[in-house]
Amino acid sequence: MSTLLLELAGNRELNRTMWPPRLLVYDDLLVYRKRRFFRINEITIAYAHIAQVFLVRGIFFASLEIDTSAGQNVKIKYIPKKIAIKAKTIIDRKIYNSLAKHKSDPVTTISHPEAFEKSLNRLRELLSKGKITKREFEQRKSHLLKGLE
Repeated sequence: MSTLLLELAGNRELNRTMWPPRLLVYDDLLVYRKRRFFRINEITIAYAHIAQVFLVRGIFFASLEIDTSAGQNVKIKYIPKKIAIKAKTIIDRKIYNSLAKHKSDPVTTISHPEAFEKSLNRLRELLSKGKITKREFEQRKSHLLKGLE
């Protein structure tokens, strides 16, 4: 279950509505709710689908605008400035973490055959001393061969 990190709501009087738009910041997604008299519009946004986050700071209040890769724009006006700054930093961190998850680990490549020979000799030495098993030796050797290609 997702945990709620922060809840944002615009000022009621300045937005001129009884139900100002709300943004619920969870640890794995964002939920935007905008209520009218007889209906509620709700948009769920994953952090991986956020294209840009705009923060416009005023003297007392700020506005936060989130553009998604699907073309949906979410805008919340008249948020207290400190809360808006906190929300932007949380969202930026979550976007960075979601993008970092999708990157694969780079394969270590050995550019020089001398380094490969040195590593292979070291593995043989560990095998002869009994520090690693024959199976571990074969696994590490195959990993080294993949890096050589």
